[in-house]
Amino acid sequence: MPNTSFCFTTEQALLERHFGGPEVTKALLDHLLEQQRRRNVEVQIMPLRQEDPRLRRTDAPGGNGGPPVDRLRRST
Repeated sequence: MPNTSFCFTTEQALLERHFGGPEVTKALLDHLLEQQRRRNVEVQIMPLRQEDPRLRRTDAPGGNGGPPVDRLRRST
């Protein structure tokens, strides 16, 4: 299905849990970054804390907002 768009949102806590040790965590992050490179896939991370209560996700269905999200990026 080349024309299907996918958007995945996961919680920051999952990435910081380090379940399985450092190698498993690195493999998980590498896999997420690899999937993010696909033109029809978007990976977003929901932060642990919402620092600014005025920030809301506006692209949610119906436009009624929701928790803020950050796009997954490889740090340089």
